[in-house]
Amino acid sequence: PLRVLVIDDDPDFRRLAMRAVQLAFYRRDVRVSPAGSGIDALEKAADKPPDLVLLDHEMPGLDGIETLSRLRALPRGGATRVRVVSARCLVRLLSFRCLLLSWRHADQESDLGARNTGRSGKLL
Repeated sequence: PLRVLVIDDDPDFRRLAMRAVQLAFYRRDVRVSPAGSGIDALEKAADKPPDLVLLDHEMPGLDGIETLSRLRALPRGGATRVRVVSARCLVRLLSFRCLLLSWRHADQESDLGARNTGRSGKLL
């Protein structure tokens, strides 16, 4: 099975990331493990490092960079693939997407209103 370790101090984002991994690898046998801190992650990875790590960059205590450095120092830790993630980046991305969707919706309403009144509805 593919072993994935999700490391994030935010329990909500950790659950979201774990579910995303399960959905992304739904055709494979995947074992997803959570870790709420860098120390917790290193304890879980000590015996058998995971194949893939989703690692929060900004964590209290042992941050993502230090966790990554220590993970790489473990036997076979250098073979682990790591993707650094941040809930803050996700929130920004989702906020930007919502903003674009709201603009798109407003633009469509403007076009619909223009068709009903015979006016352009577009700003030049």
